[in-house]
Amino acid sequence: MIDRLLLGRDRLIREVAKSRLDTPGTVTVGTDDSQFAMSLRDTGIPVTVAEITTEDALSDFDTPDVVMVIEQSQERISTITEAVDAVFPSAHVIVYNDSPTPADELDAETTVSAQKIVTDDIMSRLGESGRRLQQVSRILRRIDRLAVVMHDNPDPDAIGSGVGLASFATAFGCESTVYYYGEINHQENRAFVNVLNLDLVQLMPGEELPESDGIALVDHSQPGINDQLPEETTVDIVVDHHPPRIPIDARFVDLRSDVGATSTLVTEYLDQHGLPIDETIATALLFGIHVDTDGLTREVSTADFEAAATLVKTADMDALKRIESPSISGRTLDTVARAYRNREVNGTHLLASVGLFSDRDALSQAATIS
Repeated sequence: MIDRLLLGRDRLIREVAKSRLDTPGTVTVGTDDSQFAMSLRDTGIPVTVAEITTEDALSDFDTPDVVMVIEQSQERISTITEAVDAVFPSAHVIVYNDSPTPADELDAETTVSAQKIVTDDIMSRLGESGRRLQQVSRILRRIDRLAVVMHDNPDPDAIGSGVGLASFATAFGCESTVYYYGEINHQENRAFVNVLNLDLVQLMPGEELPESDGIALVDHSQPGINDQLPEETTVDIVVDHHPPRIPIDARFVDLRSDVGATSTLVTEYLDQHGLPIDETIATALLFGIHVDTDGLTREVSTADFEAAATLVKTADMDALKRIESPSISGRTLDTVARAYRNREVNGTHLLASVGLFSDRDALSQAATIS
């Protein structure tokens, strides 16, 4: 059995096949053009020369999960798909169809056309997401030094969206720095920063934000609330997925409470602008989405799944495993031990006293383990 069978003699097959060689699963090309087959073999693409318009010839192929027919001739498309439907009735059939023939007249579950691809791309740029991208891009082009401010004691989503937005701003010539007040105490969050070697600047209580030409808030929306900026601070960009309590004043505001993570919104900016997302940024953004949506199970949206699918292609999955299994400090172990020893169960409730402790993130870990 093979995973994907590409049928036809259109030159687009070469690009589709090459793009699939580095992905899991097998790819085979079937064509009745011997010269085209020779050119494909030169690139390392598995190819079989056969009369692909007939059921007898198709029967010689192993059963595929997916069949894609790429042809310019409508007559050949119809003939090949009819044969495919007879020989591989359980396969998912995709047709590249740039003819005026309606999709429902073809023996295929999915049709793709250059016209549709171009139309969808244009509509996405003219739609709401395209408008947002144009607005934030226009603002960033006028800023030389951008301060990206996360909320106090930042969590993975704040960190991921912070470094992601800084990376996005760099594409417009901005010198970007990511700042935070408070501490990064949780073992997993410290591992997150250390394993990925993220460049974050900690500000001390009362310390002023270094001089900049623009300020962006990520994963929160108001200066002076959950950060230590003066309330009157002028903000240029706000990107957040939490519903605001009051109207937000900034030159660009992207608040979408129907999305599970701020990292999802930043991923959308990078992806829609066609910017390459390097391994570190992809890993940071993916971890931010993973944590805030509890592994894509809590308050998750289609946009979160799409962002995760975009990032997983580049993210360092081994690094994520190391982040999720960090070493635990002695102080945290002491807190967990006290909670376990002092636990009392009353019906469906569990109570535990840990006494005095200095690491507040140890409390959440003790509650989880106890």
